[in-house]
Amino acid sequence: MIADPSSVSFGLQQWPHTDDTPATKKVTYKNLGTTDVTLSLAVTATDPKGQAAPADFFTLGARTLTVPAGGSASADLTADTRLGGTLDGTYSAYVTATGGGQSVHTAAAVQREMEAYDVTLKFLGRDGNPAKYYSANLVGVSGLAQDKYYSPYDESGTVKVRVPKGGTSSTRGSWATRRTPPRVSTGWRSRS
Repeated sequence: MIADPSSVSFGLQQWPHTDDTPATKKVTYKNLGTTDVTLSLAVTATDPKGQAAPADFFTLGARTLTVPAGGSASADLTADTRLGGTLDGTYSAYVTATGGGQSVHTAAAVQREMEAYDVTLKFLGRDGNPAKYYSANLVGVSGLAQDKYYSPYDESGTVKVRVPKGGTSSTRGSWATRRTPPRVSTGWRSRS
């Protein structure tokens, strides 16, 4: 019996979490043997601090699963990030499938994003049109943004960056052509 895949990622769930939709993935087991095997399924989950995750943060769609000889079978695993309260970070779990004299594990994880906001930057050239040649750097200096670094670029002159709550410092430069000297400015933005 093998788990295929051996791990499941639920990715990043963006802040705020009160409107999160539970996400469901399949945990699949392949039976390499010649007889059907009935598996008992259980899930164990931890929060970002290594403590037990809230009840029903990770849930299974079935408690038993019969895997045919030479075949495979799947069960749903659901992550409900609305249940994490105010604790953001990585929640992890493992599903244990036991049967036929063996145990197989499937790892799972979901990232509950810390408080963050979309920041849109628009770069204009000296002529008032979107700048084609520019550079930008955002550096987090306090709060959840501390030590985060962003260097966004899009040839349209408009970029969106997801920035954690906190203070940021920025430098920006734009120029009319590749050969002209840049017009550089600096800025400070603080959000508490």
